[in-house]
Amino acid sequence: MKSFADLAVFAERRFSRFRPELQAAWGTGDNSYLRAFFYLNFVSSLWSYGNSVSPQLTGCVLINENTNLEPIPDEKITVRTYVDSDIGCCTDYAYMLYFLLRQAHLEARLVELPGHVLNEVKMNGRWMALDANLNVFYRQSWRETIRHGGKKIGIVVFPLLALNPAHQQSYRPLAGSFRQSMLARVAIGFHVPVSYSETLPDYFR
Repeated sequence: MKSFADLAVFAERRFSRFRPELQAAWGTGDNSYLRAFFYLNFVSSLWSYGNSVSPQLTGCVLINENTNLEPIPDEKITVRTYVDSDIGCCTDYAYMLYFLLRQAHLEARLVELPGHVLNEVKMNGRWMALDANLNVFYRQSWRETIRHGGKKIGIVVFPLLALNPAHQQSYRPLAGSFRQSMLARVAIGFHVPVSYSETLPDYFR
């Protein structure tokens, strides 16, 4: 695997291989939904979330305890930097998911909140939010989700590797608190500034 494009080909082949099982498990034959669900789960399982030794410190692909908290220079970043990392943060999940969705010819964008980044994908003419960091799919945009005003909204919560104690290396109990806090934001309609982006770092090529 020499490029991010190679990773996209690998992911798409995995999707094609398991599509019948995914259709049966997720109860839909809509290719857009199946791809979005698959890529969400695929990216969610790539890394452990955050710093395992000191949770208050940074823990991203490009800077974590395994890099001695020294950032990896841009000129040294390749797809192997991401694939071989054990650790990722919300930016990594969002960048990778955005890249794969676009490679699969799905209209997507980055959603930037104070202290967090997630994604949206357009399906059947509507934006819907995805958060691979927490492995959660929202059946409406992030803005629609937090501005529900008591109206019915749709949320699909998938299993999160970081919350399985059997995976000792990946286990991050604080990931549960983070997911609960984000879902609590949704429940109370917690409004924060939202901005959108469709730009990735140059090394995603």
